[in-house]
Amino acid sequence: MRCPGKTPALLATLVLVLCQAFPAWARQEEGTEAAASGTAHYATGLLLHGQGNRIGAGEELLEAVAADPGNVELLLNVTGKLLEWNMPLLARQALDTALPPGFPSVDLLLRKGEIARVLERQDEAVAAWRAAMEIDPGNVAALRRLVRTHFARRDAAAAMELLRAGASRADGGRDLTLELVRLLLQYITHWPGSVPMVRGEIEPLLERTLAWRMDTAEEALAQADGFSLLGQLERAAGLLLRYLDRTGEEALQVRDRLARLFLQLGRTARAAEQLQAILEFQPDNASAHFLLGSIAAEDGIPDKALHHHRRSIELRPDFEPPYLAIAGIHLGGRRPLQALEILGTMRSRFPKNFHCEYYAGLALASLHHHPEALRHLVEAESLAAGDPALSPSPSFHFQLGAMHERNGNLEKAQDHFLLCLDREPDDAATLNYLGYMWANEGENLEKATLWIQRALELEPENAAIIDSMGWVLFRRGKYAEALDHLLRAESLLEEPDPEVLDHLGDVHRALGREREAVRYWEKCLEIEFSDRVWRKMRAARPAPEGDR
Repeated sequence: MRCPGKTPALLATLVLVLCQAFPAWARQEEGTEAAASGTAHYATGLLLHGQGNRIGAGEELLEAVAADPGNVELLLNVTGKLLEWNMPLLARQALDTALPPGFPSVDLLLRKGEIARVLERQDEAVAAWRAAMEIDPGNVAALRRLVRTHFARRDAAAAMELLRAGASRADGGRDLTLELVRLLLQYITHWPGSVPMVRGEIEPLLERTLAWRMDTAEEALAQADGFSLLGQLERAAGLLLRYLDRTGEEALQVRDRLARLFLQLGRTARAAEQLQAILEFQPDNASAHFLLGSIAAEDGIPDKALHHHRRSIELRPDFEPPYLAIAGIHLGGRRPLQALEILGTMRSRFPKNFHCEYYAGLALASLHHHPEALRHLVEAESLAAGDPALSPSPSFHFQLGAMHERNGNLEKAQDHFLLCLDREPDDAATLNYLGYMWANEGENLEKATLWIQRALELEPENAAIIDSMGWVLFRRGKYAEALDHLLRAESLLEEPDPEVLDHLGDVHRALGREREAVRYWEKCLEIEFSDRVWRKMRAARPAPEGDR
């Protein structure tokens, strides 16, 4: 298609404009008819596209390369525009009709590969990029495209072969070395188990980068990430500190990574400095508020932590972590109702979540709503089973075991306690809970004694464990030894505990000390009424004179 009504004067104007806009390729053939014609068609194509005539624009660009077939830069510009306009078939046609015969252009081979990629002809793309690397073995763009193709194909061996070949050619080349560092870091995201192997490949490349100052924040971050991978966090942070003079978005990226490195190093004050600097430049940065909230929580400043987490939610209601963080702060502060409130908000905004159900179970357990707590914990267990990335912690199994026990599901409780001990065999709380549960049921009393004794060795001043030892000895009929342990447990408690008082009442009654038993049960009932304890006390208390 031609531009209707186009006059020679307009054509001359277009040629002049294009010669000014694209001097490199328009003037290399200055004065020739082919160059002028190619330039004119290219300019007409741009104008038609600007007017919304995509078909006419594409045809004019094809005319441009046909008029001046030997102009490599024109061909690159034409195919680039056609790709930009989402016309890959026309780009391929332009390349096929105008590619100079026998012309070994790396740039044209790269473009040929890109066109084939867009057309989902991956084998053609790979062949073109390999041909480019045969001409220029250290070509960064060809290497990048080939490696990423192997990433997409999940071909780890082929990707690593290319990366190793590139490393052998890098020999001090800055651009290739930095690209290899970036690609090796990306390799780990595709194959997380490859970290040890990648460390060996990346270390010599990183040492080479120390000779250069990074031109962009992206390069500085890749260098720092590489040294972090090697476990050299201090070195990574020290390198990034050299780039705090960056401005705009680059400054934010550097400071954000520095803050995270300082957090990994346990230097929360330095991390907070970087995060505050981010907020001075970008007050609405939700991530910075979240991290500052996490630091404040760790430092034991819950009000400050809640402020930052709530601000994070205001700025990004779709950002999940601060909801859980707020719930955790409320749980730690023994405010289960507030925790349930924020978890309810979270549940209304996000799909069902393991951590949300887990925290809800903890909150309900602290309110003694044991059936509801168990329902949420079982739901969390089901969600974890359906997600290979989730591996519930021993503490989760402990809590689930405790709730099964509270609801009378002793076999399931035992299973979860044993799972916990498989992973943490010296967890005193679990050893004690399982031993105490067996003692209560009168089962496995010898094993229960051994496990409680092991818990006591781990935490010899723990009143709850000493009480458990007293109780298992009572269940075994060793009343005098039981009394010694229970009296010691009572002495270690800051406040009277109804369970310990109840146990002391039982032991005194077993020893024939009815009056002492009644005294302890009365103390127990003053703290927490129990029908079971009240009946024992009534049965042991001597009847008044008039009732005999």
